[in-house]
Amino acid sequence: MLAKSLTDVALPGSATEKLLHAHYFDTPTYGLQREKIAYRIRLEGTQWVATVKGGGSSQGGLHERREWNIVVSDAEPDIRVFAGTEIGEQLMSVVGDQGLKPILITKFKRKTLDVSMPDGSQIEVAADQGEILAGSKAVPILELELELKAGKPSALFTLGAALAKKYPLLPETDSKFYRGLLLAGLVTKQPRESFMVPQAQGQRQAGQGLLRILIPLITEFFARQQDFFSNHSQPESVHELRIGLRRLRSILDFAKPATHQKYKDHQGELRKLGQSLRTLREIDVAYAGWKKWGECQPVDMVSKIGLGRTLSHRRVLEAEKLYGLLHNGYATPTLLELWATLTVDKGQVPDCYQLTMSEYAVERFSNWLRKVMRQGKDIAWADREKVRKLRLHIKKIKYAMEAFQPVLDGVEELSIQLEALQDHLGVLSDIYNTEIVLKNLVKEATSKVLQVEAGMLMGWQGHEALQVQGQVNHDWEKFYIVAQQWVETSKAST
Repeated sequence: MLAKSLTDVALPGSATEKLLHAHYFDTPTYGLQREKIAYRIRLEGTQWVATVKGGGSSQGGLHERREWNIVVSDAEPDIRVFAGTEIGEQLMSVVGDQGLKPILITKFKRKTLDVSMPDGSQIEVAADQGEILAGSKAVPILELELELKAGKPSALFTLGAALAKKYPLLPETDSKFYRGLLLAGLVTKQPRESFMVPQAQGQRQAGQGLLRILIPLITEFFARQQDFFSNHSQPESVHELRIGLRRLRSILDFAKPATHQKYKDHQGELRKLGQSLRTLREIDVAYAGWKKWGECQPVDMVSKIGLGRTLSHRRVLEAEKLYGLLHNGYATPTLLELWATLTVDKGQVPDCYQLTMSEYAVERFSNWLRKVMRQGKDIAWADREKVRKLRLHIKKIKYAMEAFQPVLDGVEELSIQLEALQDHLGVLSDIYNTEIVLKNLVKEATSKVLQVEAGMLMGWQGHEALQVQGQVNHDWEKFYIVAQQWVETSKAST
């Protein structure tokens, strides 16, 4: 059922309910699929409608597709009805004389409402429930689609966020047709292409430029979240999810002077999301540390004690907990609200920040580097809390530099020194966090053998920490010199 909160704001008389029964067709050699064209004939109430979809894009559950619809007399495929359309010539060329065959069926009940948003935008809300059929196989359909009929795209995200606060909603990146192809075995799920961080353009106005970087980072987080759902037993999946979130938070923080105060609320919610990912990642790091230590010990000793099994069991529990949290849509409202805010603002910034991306990036990086230099100047590398804070600020600089390096002159050496410093600070941070994980486990453990093993691992890592602290000190001295030179040079040139 559609939510009562929707019916309260629906346009009078807009509610509909109908059964949609669609047959999808392709050539015997699947030529339409190769051309990324979907052709179906669907019974909509008492009327048959032929539809061709082609082109378009899908990002984080936001779909833009080109579509042509023609009313036909029956369910027999006949592409000649599209001869007068823009897609007609391509359709005829692909099909030729091959003929068409059915490849899958979708059958679902659709309830719709037209909603008027406070800004005047009108959105069709469609709730679909049914199934996709391919031969003897079937998968369920249970989804909510929002289609902008008139007005601003930001209204879609605002409504989506409001609904996600009440219901466990997740963006769906795959269409019904694609899910049907997977079911029929006509395609295989391919690994996602490596994400390319959006690059800043120097002469673009700062507000608009930041907008073009931030929105792809939101869609990338949703994609990494989907990867986590598929592989939540793998440590790398949660690591990649954390990277996606940290990158988004870093760029959002970098953009703070050029944005409105309301972004603080979004940043606070993203921080909570980061904390929900932290526990599982720290267990993964502790387990990796245990394995590294175990490789240096006699096999018979490691096999007799249970720290690895204990960490592995705790990891399973935490992974299921995080999976449940995210799969119930925990991240969806915050990210959709942020997307809506970005889309509404369209990069409008205060008058004092009407700068180009180059000018903005130089000023912001200079401020961040000065802060880090002050923070680390007299730091003791055994001070765990200060090391943690310094590492977080350096990671923010690193993630921001990924996007802004094209508009920053002379940062190649700075980037090298930053990477070296971050790597060694990461080792220290992992050791310190592992000690916390192990101490918490020891508090709960009744096995003295387990307590002894945890103590041995902490002692072994403590020795490693002493060695790394010397390396970090050397890294810091080199980084400080290069960072100071860059800040002074940038100041002189602006």
